[in-house]
Amino acid sequence: MEAFRLITKTACYIGIAAAILDSLYPNERFGKQMKILFTVVFLIIITAPFARGEIDFDISLPTYSSLDSYAEAQEKAHALFVKTAESNINTRLEELLNHHEIYNVKIKTSVNISDNAGISINEVAITLDAPLDFDKASAIIKSELGEVLIKEVDKEWMS
Repeated sequence: MEAFRLITKTACYIGIAAAILDSLYPNERFGKQMKILFTVVFLIIITAPFARGEIDFDISLPTYSSLDSYAEAQEKAHALFVKTAESNINTRLEELLNHHEIYNVKIKTSVNISDNAGISINEVAITLDAPLDFDKASAIIKSELGEVLIKEVDKEWMS
């Protein structure tokens, strides 16, 4: 960390010195040579800590030592993808029902993701404050999703 502070300080000082010397040289004839000189000095000062080994970029990436850990990571990624898809569908259906003036609704979907990344909705479970709205909510959901199993569940099941 100290090396980064040193590099930053040095870069600031070099920048200030370059600005001062840039304003001091007599004419534009030496402008390119001065810029090249400052660039070379700046690069040498910045790369010196790396050359001396003071800064080390030891990046350790996770490695999979066996197929089991790879399969486990793949299963976790798939589960996260399913959970995200279900959450997005739940939110969209709740917004749709709110748009049709059906409020205080909780939706829980169950999805299946095929090998070709196609998402199919297995079932939709809904909880309503007004049970009389179930038929209306079912019709709205079916118009959005097509033929899908919709069931009404109690509030304790949703928790």
